[in-house]
Amino acid sequence: MTWVVTVWLNLCGRTNGQAQWTRTARLTFYGTFLFGPCMTKWYEFLNRIKFATPTKALVYRVSFLVFYSYKMGLQILHAT
Repeated sequence: MTWVVTVWLNLCGRTNGQAQWTRTARLTFYGTFLFGPCMTKWYEFLNRIKFATPTKALVYRVSFLVFYSYKMGLQILHAT
């Protein structure tokens, strides 16, 4: 799934009429082997935390997701 989306986006966002196959391969590797397993463990961790109310659980889980995991993933992605 990661590869299909990355190839599709690569073909839609060509620069100078050429696809960026190196970028496609790199993003496919990151999504499949680095971010996929890490995000699976992160979601398992968030699901194990128990909260008093469902609303509080939603707020905390979304804030953990936005403030920690997304920022870390984007930093790794832009650093390479």
